[in-house]
Amino acid sequence: MNLDARILVTGRCGWVGGAVVRRLWAAGYDNIRFLGPDEVNLVRPASVDAFFLRHRPEYVFLTAAREGVAGGRSDEAVRESLAVQANVIHAAWRADVRKLCFLASSSIHPAGALPPLREGALLSAAFQPGEDGEALAQIAGIRMCQAYRRQYRFDAIGVVPAELYGPGDSPGAQAGVLPTLVRRLHEAHADGLPQLAIDGVAARPWLQVDDFADAALFLMRRYSSDVPVNVDGGEEVAFADVARMAADAIGYRGRLVHRTRAPEPTRAMPEGLRLNGMGWSPCMPLRDGVEQMCAWLLQGAGALVA
Repeated sequence: MNLDARILVTGRCGWVGGAVVRRLWAAGYDNIRFLGPDEVNLVRPASVDAFFLRHRPEYVFLTAAREGVAGGRSDEAVRESLAVQANVIHAAWRADVRKLCFLASSSIHPAGALPPLREGALLSAAFQPGEDGEALAQIAGIRMCQAYRRQYRFDAIGVVPAELYGPGDSPGAQAGVLPTLVRRLHEAHADGLPQLAIDGVAARPWLQVDDFADAALFLMRRYSSDVPVNVDGGEEVAFADVARMAADAIGYRGRLVHRTRAPEPTRAMPEGLRLNGMGWSPCMPLRDGVEQMCAWLLQGAGALVA
């Protein structure tokens, strides 16, 4: 990738796309276009085709929809995700894009599956309740990348992260595990509560969003295959330890009571390669990343507790 290459970052997951843009700028790329959901109607094939044929991007980062983005209207979320992915991948191929990197989300991990998963395992395991539609939509995106590579020799790759956290993640109703915890800790700290009950969450490798963006750029530069790549933060960390890190960062000194026992890790990971075995490793230590995320969320503390 030349530093003056025309790069397009598009999709629905704004905080991941924003991290990709930050990483590209830091690496010296200066011809970047971040296509938000309101700029072009990505659900309409004609609009997407016209945009690609007019602007002719050379490299495309396609970010998946945010998990549960539509709340109770999951049918619309799945339908829009499928349409956006199909339209962007097809338009990129038609416009002779050199390479496309599809960034899925952690919801794609099947529940109760043990790695290494064999070819096709993504469609053979159950998903967490409420996440099956969105996960299947993202699997369809990965499968479409594979199909276009095999049929048209289109250089499209799929990338799947571990549980993401970091600046930009929503603190609202559709927040991830860590932003929800930070909001509750902040409320407990503001109210002077002596203890806070939290649900048990299985230990997992956490991945800071800027590290995921760095991994995406690494793969865009150096990887070309129809095998999806798994990106994680390395060592699994118990949620109790992460919760204490967040409490320390906020200044909450109360007791953390775990009202449910943390389930055993499912070690679920979609089939594919692990990027950590390809010479890449994350840069952000977990404690530093948690402190950074807490600071970012607390800058909007008024919205956080609303």
